[in-house]
Amino acid sequence: MSNGLLWPSGKKPEFDRIAKYLNAGIRAVREIQADIPIMIHLDNGGFNEMYVEWFDEFTKRAEPFDIIGLSYYPFWHGTMEQLEFNMRDMARRYGKKLVVAETSMGFTMEDYRDREGKPLDQLKGMATKPELVEKLDYPMTKEGQTSFMKDLMELIADIPGGEGFYYWEPAWIPVPGCGWATEAALAYTGEKGPGGNEWANQALFDYDGNALPALAVIRDFNR
Repeated sequence: MSNGLLWPSGKKPEFDRIAKYLNAGIRAVREIQADIPIMIHLDNGGFNEMYVEWFDEFTKRAEPFDIIGLSYYPFWHGTMEQLEFNMRDMARRYGKKLVVAETSMGFTMEDYRDREGKPLDQLKGMATKPELVEKLDYPMTKEGQTSFMKDLMELIADIPGGEGFYYWEPAWIPVPGCGWATEAALAYTGEKGPGGNEWANQALFDYDGNALPALAVIRDFNR
């Protein structure tokens, strides 16, 4: 969404068309049920400059909406401090509710591709590449995952309008045949893969399906 939608006609910086497409969707939702909360969700939750430009342009043209959603993956989207700055700025500028609409943190860097039942050259492996993990403020351990989630939930609770988060993807553990696309989907898109699971080391369950400590922290959090 941050680069637009329905390319090429709705590609950023064509904000008139971007707003036209999104507003059509907003009106369609309202026609079905007027009180359904509507979220506008961008990636790169720590990048304030992008959010300010995007929402300044969109809110000039927008049908009413309720929530600003932010993706925040710490290995891609900046530090927790940058996320906090952006969320506080969004709350102050636009007066919307705020949701971290995608987030996760790893609990290990142990390879898991041998559990996926395909040759290694057909599997993507981890999204958390070692060069990305080196820059993290949290270690990729069970303790690091737990600390990250505790800090994130405390941050959201302290932000004006902070509503909560969605964890992606808590139960995507490595098993044979489990990947990002089926064979039919690959045939439809024309992609050759590779397939497999990029997210298993960021689930809330270990590779054998046992619940991790971060899950209990989420369950027991009291804002």
